[in-house]
Amino acid sequence: MQAHPFLKVGWTLLSSVYTVVQQQQLNDRDIQGLAESLREVVGVATDCPVAEIKGTPDVIESIVRLSLEVASLIDECTKGSFMIRLVKGQITDVKGRIAKCQGELKDLYEKLKTRIMAYSAKAALSKEIRDWLKVTNPSINHKSARDTHVKGTGSWLPKDERFQEWLDEPGKAMWITAGPGFGKTVLFSTSVEAVNTHTSAHGSTCGCAYFYIDARSGASQKFDNLVRSLLDQLCFNQGDIPDAIKRLYGVGRGWHPEPTLEQLKTTLGEVVKGLDKVYILIDALDECDSRAELLDWMRSLQSSTQGLHLFATSRPERIIEERMSNFSHVRIPLTSELLDNDIRTYVDAHVEASEDLRILMTEEMKKKLRVRGDGM
Repeated sequence: MQAHPFLKVGWTLLSSVYTVVQQQQLNDRDIQGLAESLREVVGVATDCPVAEIKGTPDVIESIVRLSLEVASLIDECTKGSFMIRLVKGQITDVKGRIAKCQGELKDLYEKLKTRIMAYSAKAALSKEIRDWLKVTNPSINHKSARDTHVKGTGSWLPKDERFQEWLDEPGKAMWITAGPGFGKTVLFSTSVEAVNTHTSAHGSTCGCAYFYIDARSGASQKFDNLVRSLLDQLCFNQGDIPDAIKRLYGVGRGWHPEPTLEQLKTTLGEVVKGLDKVYILIDALDECDSRAELLDWMRSLQSSTQGLHLFATSRPERIIEERMSNFSHVRIPLTSELLDNDIRTYVDAHVEASEDLRILMTEEMKKKLRVRGDGM
C-alpha cells in the first residue's frame, strides 16, 4: 500500500524534526513528547487505507498542517537558549503552543483509531458474508474476454445512439442477439468496460454488476450463482454494507443457514432499490440452466425498480424472444453489415501478427474471408 502524498510530506517534516532534536540535544520533555506524538500519529495514518475510510483524507491534511506547526515550533526553540527565552518571558507562549499541538495530535490520533477500528470491523464482516455467499467470480470470464478482444473491434457499440440512450435513461433493457460465433461475449465485455467507466463518476449511489453465464462451467450456468454474484458486487463495492444483506446473513446470530433462491432474489431487489442508479449486465441468457425463471425475474425487477438499466446478450431463441416481448427493451441484432468493420479489423490484426499470412494473404482474399464469414 503506497503512502498518501500528503503523508510523505509529513514523514519528511518528521525526519527534519528528529534531526533537529538530536543535533541540538534538546532535553526538554515537552519538545521530545511532541516529536514522539507526531511520529505516532503519522505512523498510524501511513498504515491505514486512506482512500477507503470515510473522513480520513481530512484527518491526513490536519496531520500535515500540524507537522508544519511542530517543525516551526521546534525550530524556534533551537534558535536561542532556553534561559534567554525565559528572561524574555516567552516560555509561557511556547509551553502553551506545545500543549495546544499535543492536544490536537491526541484528538487526531483518537479519530484515526476510531475510524480504523470501524473499517477493520466492516472488512471482517464483509469477508464473513462473502465467504458465506460462495460467489462465482465473473472477473475470470471478463479477463478471458478482454484477452480475446482485438483493439478497435466493438468500439461502435458504446458510441451507438441506442446504447447511449440506454446508458442515460433507465426503464428499458438492451438486448444484443446473434447466432454462435458472432463475438457476443467479447462485445459484452466491451459494454462492461463502458458502463464501469460511466458509473465510476457517479459515486457510491450508482452500482454496476455483471455476470457471464457459461455453459462450459456448471457453476456459471446456475441462476442461483448469478444472483449471488450480483449481490456480492452491489453490496461490497459500495461504502457501507447494506442492511438487507446483513439481515440475510443474520448478523449477530450464532448460525447462518444457507439462503434460498427466493431469499437471494428478494435481498437483491432491496439492495437495488437502495441505489439511485443500477446497471446489471448478463451475458448468454441462452446458456442459463433456468432461462424462463431468469427472464421472469428480469421482467419483475425492471417493473418494480426505478433507476434500473438491464443489458443482456443471447442467441435468438424462441423462449427468450417470447419472454423479452413482455417487457420494455431495445434489441440490436448483430448482422454482417453491422460487424463489417470489426471483421476487417480482426482479420487485419491476425494477418499482421503472422509473417506467413502477411506473405500469402492478398486484399482480395481478406475480402472473401469477410464475406464468407457472414458476421462471424
